[in-house]
Amino acid sequence: MIHRLPEFVSPISPDAADVVLVVGASRGIGYAMVEALLSKPEVLLGSPNHKPLIVLAACRHPQRAEALQALQRQHPQQLALLTLDMANAEAFATLTQQLKSLTPTLRAVVNTAGLLHEPATDSQPALRPEKALSQIRVDAVMRSFSVNAWAPILLAQAVLPLISRQHAFCFASLSARVGSIGDNQLGGWYSYRAAKTAQNQFLKTWSIELARTHPLATVLVLHPGTTDTDLSKPFSAHVVPEKLFTKERVAQDLLAVLRARGPESSGGFFDWANESVPW
Repeated sequence: MIHRLPEFVSPISPDAADVVLVVGASRGIGYAMVEALLSKPEVLLGSPNHKPLIVLAACRHPQRAEALQALQRQHPQQLALLTLDMANAEAFATLTQQLKSLTPTLRAVVNTAGLLHEPATDSQPALRPEKALSQIRVDAVMRSFSVNAWAPILLAQAVLPLISRQHAFCFASLSARVGSIGDNQLGGWYSYRAAKTAQNQFLKTWSIELARTHPLATVLVLHPGTTDTDLSKPFSAHVVPEKLFTKERVAQDLLAVLRARGPESSGGFFDWANESVPW
C-alpha cells in the first residue's frame, strides 16, 4: 500500500526528478537517511543537481511511523510512504507494482533494514545473538536469514525492472563487519554473521550479472559501524563513546560513500569511512 498526501503527484517522469527508495525508513539509519536526502539532496547526487529529488520511504508499518509521517507533512511533494515487510517474501512482487505506478526508473535504492534481536511473542520465542554453538535454533536462523540475507536480494529482484540502462543507478545495502569471514576474530553470533555473509555473496554475485546489462549501475555492501540505534543498543554499553556513532552521522557518511563510489566499485564491501572491508 502506498501512503501519500494529496500534493504528491505520480507518475514521476525521470526527466522531472530523481527518485530514491529507502527501505527500513521508519527509524534508525533509514530515517536519518530520509531526513538527509530531503534536506540536502546533494549528499547523494552531488552539487549542483539540476533535478529535484523525490524519496520513497518504505517500512513495515508507515501508518504507525509518526516521525516519518511528520516528515511527509513537511515535504508533501518530495516524500511518499510505502508499506514493505522485509520478512514477507510475497511482498516484493507488490512492491514492484507500487514502484511502477510511481515512476519508471529509480536513481538509487538504499536498504537499511536488519534484524539482530527481537522480544518473545505469543507465537515465537525471543531472538538473541548466540554466544555458543549449543544456542543455535533453526527458527532463529530462519528469522535472521529472512531479513538479513534473503530480503536484500529479493529487493534487488523487485527493483530490477526500474533500473535504467542509460542512467547511473546505485543499489546499497547495509551489511556488517561481523559478516566478514576474514575479519571474524571473536566467534559467536552464528545466525547474524552467517546471514550477513550470505547477503554479501548474493549482492556480489548480482553485481557481476548486472554489470553485463547495466554498465552504469553500482551495487554496494556497506558496514555502518556501531550506531546508536535500537538494533545495537543492547550491545553498545562497552563501546567507547568515539566508536559509537549517531545515526545522523552514519547516514551522512554512508551517503558520501554512495556519492564517491561508481561502477568501478560495484560489488565492493565498504565501511562508513569508505574503506574496503575484507570478505
